[in-house]
Amino acid sequence: MAYCHVAGHAADATGLLHDTHTDPVPDAVLALLTHTVALLPVPTPVMLERDGRYPPAAELRAELDAVAATAGHASPCRTGVDSRHGAGPVTAPAADRTGTT
Repeated sequence: MAYCHVAGHAADATGLLHDTHTDPVPDAVLALLTHTVALLPVPTPVMLERDGRYPPAAELRAELDAVAATAGHASPCRTGVDSRHGAGPVTAPAADRTGTT
């Protein structure tokens, strides 16, 4: 497995779940990620898909931390001396900070 994509979802009128990239990753998806990584010999890279409706930076950091921890990785949001091991600070795109997307 090259990497695992995780994203939030929303249900349509029939109950079918759609990968939205705009909703937070729910506990059920984290549980599926836990099951998936348990089957692999080493932790796989994981990509959080968020393409819009970005939450405040603190909420996004918490979501990234939860996904990373579930997948067996260190926090991607560490800063300071060890920041070379993570993605660094998380900020919303400029358009989102102004209230437009």
